[in-house]
Amino acid sequence: MNNSTNRHPAGRLCRQGEFETAQKELYADDVISIEPHATSDFAKEAKGLPAIFEKGRKFESMTEKLYGCTTSEPLVTNGAIAFTLGMDIAMKGAPGQKWKSSASTR
Repeated sequence: MNNSTNRHPAGRLCRQGEFETAQKELYADDVISIEPHATSDFAKEAKGLPAIFEKGRKFESMTEKLYGCTTSEPLVTNGAIAFTLGMDIAMKGAPGQKWKSSASTR
């Protein structure tokens, strides 16, 4: 498969805001989602699909409005995918906040 985010289903689905669809269709049951660092709201790692779904729902509950998403070219290796995810969002209590994070799974 060509690694272009225009063609890679993870990049396409995430740009459309279809994060849980991407996770259900592309991630293994024992997937690990790794954040750059832990925060008061989220651990550095979420292990397993149920934990990742819960993390996504928690983040969504903190979001007022999603205006758009961008993804970098994915790095796809044997059993892992990594890409940066940029989001233009308004967070509850902080309208217009820009958010950018790297997303990786293994």
